[in-house]
Amino acid sequence: MIGAPHLLAAVASEPAISSTIPTRTHVFVIVVVVLSLIALIRQLRRERIANRYTVWWVLIGVALATLAAFPDLLAWLGRRVGVHYPPALFLALAVAFLFLVVVRFSAELTRQGERTRQLAEEIALLRDELERRHGDDDD
Repeated sequence: MIGAPHLLAAVASEPAISSTIPTRTHVFVIVVVVLSLIALIRQLRRERIANRYTVWWVLIGVALATLAAFPDLLAWLGRRVGVHYPPALFLALAVAFLFLVVVRFSAELTRQGERTRQLAEEIALLRDELERRHGDDDD
């Protein structure tokens, strides 16, 4: 039976899976990222995405374009953080990003729900006051 130190040494000595991807796949990824960036820019120009999110989406687009242009960058980053399979690192980063987006939108939704409740209360008070004034005018 192999002891823990020997097992760790054996795993560490194994070569990392190569991150080289076929040219056809590389070109496909670049085209998809470029088309996504174009769609993002069109949405931003048409103001379908709030301005406060513009910087985040542009940064994500640039990060994806960088990873598409330099796929070995993900393998390098994976080696630095101890992940031997670059797609697993990409998946972990994507899940972490989506988690942050969900938390951010949940906070935004909570804030908007509270604001909607406040506005509904204000409208109810204004309607009550308006009805009282109209009731006084009728007398």
